[in-house]
Amino acid sequence: MCKQPMFSRAGNYSIQIVSPDVSITKKQANWKPFSPDVLTISILDCSASSCAECALKDSRCVWCLYDNKCDTSFACTMRGSISIIDSLNNCPALLYVTPSEVVIPSTEPVVITGTYFIDAQYQCSFGTNIVDATYLNSTNIQCETPPVNSSTSVSIAVFLNGFNYASNQLSLLFSSEIEQSDSDDVSLPLVIILPVAFVILIVIIILAIIYKRRRISPLTEPDYSIVAFAYNDRLMFHVSDSQAERLKLVEDALDNDNDRNLVFALADVSSAGDSEFLAKALVYYYYDKGSNHALQLIKAFIDLEVSHSVEEGTLFRSESIACKMFSIYAKLIGLPYLWHSFSRIIFDLNTVGDQEGGINTSTKNEGAAYELAKLGMEVDPGRMEEMLSEDSSDLTINQYSLQLYAQKLFNAIKESLPNLPMEFRELSSHLRDVIGEKFGSKNKADFKGVGGFIFLRYICPAIMTPQVYALLPEPPNTVAQRYFVLLSKALQNLANFTLPGSKEDYMEKINPFILENEAAFLKFLDELVNAGSETSSGIISTLQVPRDLRISCVAFIHKYIVDKKGKLDSKVDDEELLNLIDRIVKNVGEPCAKVDTGERVSTRNTLKSKVVS
Repeated sequence: MCKQPMFSRAGNYSIQIVSPDVSITKKQANWKPFSPDVLTISILDCSASSCAECALKDSRCVWCLYDNKCDTSFACTMRGSISIIDSLNNCPALLYVTPSEVVIPSTEPVVITGTYFIDAQYQCSFGTNIVDATYLNSTNIQCETPPVNSSTSVSIAVFLNGFNYASNQLSLLFSSEIEQSDSDDVSLPLVIILPVAFVILIVIIILAIIYKRRRISPLTEPDYSIVAFAYNDRLMFHVSDSQAERLKLVEDALDNDNDRNLVFALADVSSAGDSEFLAKALVYYYYDKGSNHALQLIKAFIDLEVSHSVEEGTLFRSESIACKMFSIYAKLIGLPYLWHSFSRIIFDLNTVGDQEGGINTSTKNEGAAYELAKLGMEVDPGRMEEMLSEDSSDLTINQYSLQLYAQKLFNAIKESLPNLPMEFRELSSHLRDVIGEKFGSKNKADFKGVGGFIFLRYICPAIMTPQVYALLPEPPNTVAQRYFVLLSKALQNLANFTLPGSKEDYMEKINPFILENEAAFLKFLDELVNAGSETSSGIISTLQVPRDLRISCVAFIHKYIVDKKGKLDSKVDDEELLNLIDRIVKNVGEPCAKVDTGERVSTRNTLKSKVVS
């Protein structure tokens, strides 16, 4: 047995057994090999304070659940079926807290829902107050809330063995039953005070009704897989076992496409009609190998688009394949974050829209109250029609209403940053770097690129079409849909650091919202792009590509190569790549047959739900 020395850095070290060779005349010991065999020992650096950080270490480092530390699997305490985490996608995460609001002075217990809870002694921290938790099951623990004297919002973290169990935190609101608002600016003219006071009164009424409705019918969490993998009929193929074996040549080509020459060539010959399906096939294939593989693919296409751009103002404005890939990827990793961050606001707005549109979604008493509390957001005089002719002050009230809800949404976005999946933050940091390198930081070019990309391709589409991003089980009513359009316009202008143009001059009414939040938005982007490995890994998606869809994606790519071979031959000047394409066409054989749409139950406009326990 040999005592292990202290190593200064990780790496591979040689080990050889030696013995002393003592010289009698010189009285000096030399060392000679005892055996010619030389062994190698690998010294790993598994030092990490969180699962997310551990996942970035050597692939042989794993996160030990029971020990709450990063080490090799041999050093982990093994109990039950899940004792180690070896992938960033599987790191423990806190998803949400129930209830999300506690009315003081009550100290009712809360249930924290998360992933990979084990039967151990957890602790919950409510700000600076730490209490013991009760293990319920693999997804839930219960904590008593500490006594609080005044309304406040506190961060919730979960600890095991003195260390954070999950790298993200949740927030819990302690509130009084009746909140009072103080106004110390009595010098404002009545023409401003009265509309604002009226809006605040309406909002209080609406919030009271919404609070009542929450207790009657809790929201349900959707089946994200149905939303993420919708509209894929054109990707589905019949693939036999023998065909799947031959298609491995296509898989090998994709797996070894380190310089992205193959996928760049495929994208280069795509048309508007098939580029979306090519983007889906590539993203699904690489995502199935690991979320990071798809992320690196998207980074490569972003780099390509930035290198070909002449000015930063045109970046990501067209339906480029990079944008399409990101939109697809965002649904794979970002649906749970959207639902847990914004579903309540979207649901509440849709409920108000139901009432304004005359749709009966509540009891008579609630409907009457909503009738008193109609809160419009329309600021286009041309759309107000009879409402404008009856009372022109409605336009001013609607302006404040729109600003109020835009502010509420923006506040939710800021507060949810710790829950944003790490992949989005890594991509944002990459965007900032490549755009800054090409165009510099003058006129906020780098931040504009990041804000425009994330908001234009992810957050704003989710608000504008909430049913497509699992925020609503079905399309919103006409009134609510208009609200979502106006709110997404307001947020997009904020993200672009621009005021509305002359084409939609009525949107100038949200200028105060944009100007007042520009500094806060810059701070948000700065925190977004500078998030390091020590920050929260966010709400993690557990979606997996269905097996039949994955092999169908490979079959689609093969058929695409066969169909586009003429264009590829004329545009590709890399002899090695052309030879690879020839081998694929020759050796894989005829393309697989497509699945008839009548054979497959379409998932269009379907959103199954499961009640959150």
